[in-house]
Amino acid sequence: MKAKIELDLDINGRPCVSIIHYDKSTELQQKILGVFLEAAESKGIELKPTNGMLRSNDSWERYEIRIK
Repeated sequence: MKAKIELDLDINGRPCVSIIHYDKSTELQQKILGVFLEAAESKGIELKPTNGMLRSNDSWERYEIRIK
């Protein structure tokens, strides 16, 4: 599924993640995003590292943003 998510700065200049949700869209990913955003607002979210790779010249880590 795809959603438009951008790394941005908030009004105070701090890093944040911006999510664009088209609430009138009939596309499945936008409906699921709406459900996620509503639950995130009411229950909160957590950042969970799920896996990664560490090498001397290349490393990465994958995270999931989950509903609490």
